[in-house]
Amino acid sequence: MELSSTRNAYADRPNRHPAPSCPPSWDARLSWVDALIKNKTLNTNKFPADELTHIIYPASFAENLQAILNVGASLPVGFAVRYGKKANKSAAFARVCADFYKAGADVGIDVASTQEFQSAISAGVPGPQIMVTGTLPSISFLKKIIDSGATLAICSMQDFELIQDLFRTGALSGHIDALLRVRQANSHARFGVSLNELSKIVSNLSAQEKYSFKGINLKGLSFHLNGYDATDRVNMISSIIPHLIALRNSQADPKNKLLLSIGGGFPAPSVDSDTWNEAMSKISPDMWVDGQAPKNIYPFGCTDNCTQTITSIMQAEIDSPHGHRQTVAKLLGSLNITVICEPGRSLCSKAGVTIAPVISTSSWSDNVSIKSNKQCHVTVVAGSSFSLSEQWFSSEFFPDPILLRNGTPVPADSQGGYAIAGATCLDSDYLSRRFIPLPTKPQAGDILLYIDTAGYQMDSNESNFHELAIPKKYVVQFDSKGNSIPNPSSQIFFAEDK
Repeated sequence: MELSSTRNAYADRPNRHPAPSCPPSWDARLSWVDALIKNKTLNTNKFPADELTHIIYPASFAENLQAILNVGASLPVGFAVRYGKKANKSAAFARVCADFYKAGADVGIDVASTQEFQSAISAGVPGPQIMVTGTLPSISFLKKIIDSGATLAICSMQDFELIQDLFRTGALSGHIDALLRVRQANSHARFGVSLNELSKIVSNLSAQEKYSFKGINLKGLSFHLNGYDATDRVNMISSIIPHLIALRNSQADPKNKLLLSIGGGFPAPSVDSDTWNEAMSKISPDMWVDGQAPKNIYPFGCTDNCTQTITSIMQAEIDSPHGHRQTVAKLLGSLNITVICEPGRSLCSKAGVTIAPVISTSSWSDNVSIKSNKQCHVTVVAGSSFSLSEQWFSSEFFPDPILLRNGTPVPADSQGGYAIAGATCLDSDYLSRRFIPLPTKPQAGDILLYIDTAGYQMDSNESNFHELAIPKKYVVQFDSKGNSIPNPSSQIFFAEDK
């Protein structure tokens, strides 16, 4: 009787259909994953069968960073990179940034807490290469910023005035290097001064008193725009050029470089654009567990990548103060301004994967009239959606995971759709809410391999919910000497990321 009741409950669930396939795009930066798969390294004998695990590959991070620096080197303007540590708090990634700086590149880290600040310092990144953003730091944190020579992005008129008061009253001493963060007109963002406020601040700089702000050494401006539209960035740069010129004219030494941070985040495609566009054109509400496709989805299949977007911004033409048009790069270069690029998850592109061990799979419905390749299921994996964070942005992580059995990919086929649920008591706990087409029914002992998860997915919403341990993160190398060349014939080593 109870079994019959359960069957009726399953039959009463709304009909659902598999979503279109959206496999990960593959390039040389994922050759390390190829090597791991060919060696059958990614099986649950290597890692705990009841724990979700992250693996990172710093060599891909370094490759991304080098590609961005190469673009910067080709431009007629000073160019710097700051890695937003919130994208992935990996110590290994931070050490890559430190290594590039030691080799002569203008590379640093963007932080928003004392913990991130200390981690950057511990990784070998010096204070002057650290940018502090976000809410106004505590007085103790402000003192660390001052002592280290780090740069603070000041995000409101009130914060600007409060910092001056702290210097006037003696709570702070010396001076703090700072950028003013500017917000876009009509923006709902809580961070940034308006263009009108910026105009008032800059106009207070007097020719007689070159550094007229008590304790604040104003080194330039910054902005952070949502989205990845290059035109929006160009328009924002154009709107603040007059203020940069006023700031330049106020400098005691015209040879001093000013800084302009052109915002956080540049696109990092994970899916072939044609595949992505086709999949998005076919997405419908009945392909999702709750019958609702998310309204905001990260452009996993965007056409332009980070370097192409930076090039588009820097090569765009805008009006110059001299009455003719110049490229953004040439105009900023003529003003002796260094552009700071904050690539966000683009630096983490293809530099990490997530292993989710399968616990069980159950049918969404017991309707036997549905063909097997149209049936939908729920697969439960170790871990939770707290460890694949796109869900907590009210969105969905693409691309599709790869099903591995005994460490080997299951041959491609079409055997229905699978929503991927976490092993918690939350009914809403899904790593993937859409019914993903998989080649066969996942079973205990299999793993689902999520590709390209280093950017924000690993380190945004981790939780000890249910007293579960925060997933461990491992750094992979391919021989005992730390060689990062993915050679399948080499012995593979894993070290916990510390």
